[in-house]
Amino acid sequence: EWWVQLGLLVVAAIVPPLVWSVRRRVSDVSYPLVAGAVTVVMGLSFYVFRARTHFDGDGYLVKSMLAEENPLIKFTNFGAVVVNRFVYGLLSDIGPDPSLLTFYLISFVAGIVFIISVAAAAEVVGDKPRHRTLFLLGGVSGGYMLLFFGHVENYSLFAATVGVFCTVGVWIAARRLNRWVILLPLGVALLL
Repeated sequence: EWWVQLGLLVVAAIVPPLVWSVRRRVSDVSYPLVAGAVTVVMGLSFYVFRARTHFDGDGYLVKSMLAEENPLIKFTNFGAVVVNRFVYGLLSDIGPDPSLLTFYLISFVAGIVFIISVAAAAEVVGDKPRHRTLFLLGGVSGGYMLLFFGHVENYSLFAATVGVFCTVGVWIAARRLNRWVILLPLGVALLL
């Protein structure tokens, strides 16, 4: 689409001078405000730039299995299938393809959870708002973020859980959480 290319060109032309002009004032801006802005912008970009037909591997298979009345559930992805079936049950009367909408919604929400977990880890890792912001921007600029743009697979849930697992680990290392709390995201990750 031409309007997407134009929008990216405008953003590319405006953002660098804007960042350059406010870079000295970053330390005055509160980090929760920056983290909230990054979360909102990324959440909107997950929706606006969502993949139209991003079916890697067996994406068609998991999409068709979701629509079946009695799907095959393997223990290796038991948690992901349970989440997918629950959301599919909520959305089954909406739109012409509720299974695709289910994967889109789960992918978007998993992306938001991932961004919030990176922001929470940055709170512990960085000692200044500038360092926290750099950690946050670095964490949300990796290639794995493509999983959150409507990916039709179960990997987006797993990536979000790994993000939460790492954040809990950072908080435990900083002695802000009990060390046994790590078992919660670990258990969830094992089911996905």
